Amino acid sequence: MTTRTPLVALVAITIAISPAITPALAHAQTGQDGEDGQDLGPGASAAEQQRRADDSAGDQGMEDDREGDPPSIGRREVPDFDGRPDPGISFEDAILWVPRVLFYPLHLVFEWIIRRPLGWILTTGERERWGAFQFPPFAEEEPEWGLVPTLFVDFGFQPSGGLYLWTDNVVVPRNGLRFQLGFGGIDWLRASVLDRYRFDDQGTMMQVKVVGTMRPDYLLAAINGEGESDELVRYGARSIEGEVAVAFRPWRSSHLRIEAGVRGYEFYDTDWVNDERGEQTISDGVAQGWFEYPPGWEGYVAYRQRLEGSIDTRQRRPIEGSGVRVEGYVEQGFDLAEAQDRRWLTYGGAVGAYWEISQGRTLGLWGGAEFATALGSLPVPFTELPDLSGRGRMVGFRRGWLYGESIAWATLEYRYPIWITVDGFVNVTTGNAFGAELDGFDPAKLRMSFALGLRTVGDPDQSFTIQIGFGTDTFERGAEPAVLRITAGMQEGF
Repeated sequence: MTTRTPLVALVAITIAISPAITPALAHAQTGQDGEDGQDLGPGASAAEQQRRADDSAGDQGMEDDREGDPPSIGRREVPDFDGRPDPGISFEDAILWVPRVLFYPLHLVFEWIIRRPLGWILTTGERERWGAFQFPPFAEEEPEWGLVPTLFVDFGFQPSGGLYLWTDNVVVPRNGLRFQLGFGGIDWLRASVLDRYRFDDQGTMMQVKVVGTMRPDYLLAAINGEGESDELVRYGARSIEGEVAVAFRPWRSSHLRIEAGVRGYEFYDTDWVNDERGEQTISDGVAQGWFEYPPGWEGYVAYRQRLEGSIDTRQRRPIEGSGVRVEGYVEQGFDLAEAQDRRWLTYGGAVGAYWEISQGRTLGLWGGAEFATALGSLPVPFTELPDLSGRGRMVGFRRGWLYGESIAWATLEYRYPIWITVDGFVNVTTGNAFGAELDGFDPAKLRMSFALGLRTVGDPDQSFTIQIGFGTDTFERGAEPAVLRITAGMQEGF
């Protein structure tokens, strides 16, 4: 008992005094307690003491910075690595200031009223996967099959709705089927079927198409640019068309297409006229001496074959960019019932240049001419003549306004991206329809067409368009507005 007691007492005393002894021993070993426990006492080297002093000053500077004082070390200037002077503003940027200033009011409208709000809606729809944006014509990559409703309104014509069904790679790989059904009333029906096979991913394909249409609201204003702007007649027509086509995309946006088919027309007087606008049926217009019955009014069934192509230096979408485009076509047809007497040839071409100003904003200038020549004793049917209006070149005019044995036009268009598959556009065109081989051409007889709106791009079979525009009378008549055109909805492209 007496032997273990001193040992236990010694252990207890050591534990009790160790917290006081340990710092003293550590201080004796280091001479001065540094922040990281390193020796900065008399035994430390001068270099080590200087380094710790610099670090301490740096820490103090950081504390000063945190308290809001200016940094103790100034920001270093960016080195001039290449030794070359600042290039300054480029010539391209300098000349762009002229149109920027002139068109700044339009820029405010297109940028802040059209592009940005629509861009927000479309981007949000894609991100939130709204159903309408997962299908054509808005989808960047459409599903392999689907069925969507369609609606198209062209003020001045009967509106229509319908269904659009498509399938891809369902029957066999690379095969696509398209079905379009339109209904605008019991007297307005349209049905189309297309079967297409793609041989590769470059656009080489073969397709078969059948289309049947019945409408009571077709419009005819004048042929060869003759007639007054208020002499409008309406007519109805039933038509059916079958076609086989082969197409190639050999280089960039260039193309070559060969097609052949049969189409037939039957025309009739209609009661779909607007008396307030002074419209008449064709028979009433003839009776009043506005013009004679148009050639082919009795109806016809024609065989036709067509060759068209283009050389386009621009890349394919979505790259595109600046470039030039030259295109042309030739089409030969004849009436199967009067093959010797009613034969014709239509041909034409256009050339254009496109400048991508920046990020898809493109300015395009192009123009061209088209011609129709009778090869037999009977004239070319009026529905086979080049059409400058509607879905043709002067989009401010309604379809059927500018038929002619020859047409000529020049267009300036500014296009700007709103979304991946949607572009806005502003279109200004001058031109008119004339007699054979531009007979009667005179700059004073040209008209103007203005249009702006948006349209989808990328899907060749179905497009969505919103457009407002108008067309004018000829310059010699004062170029006063003659027609207002407003369209909205989905249009068939195949």
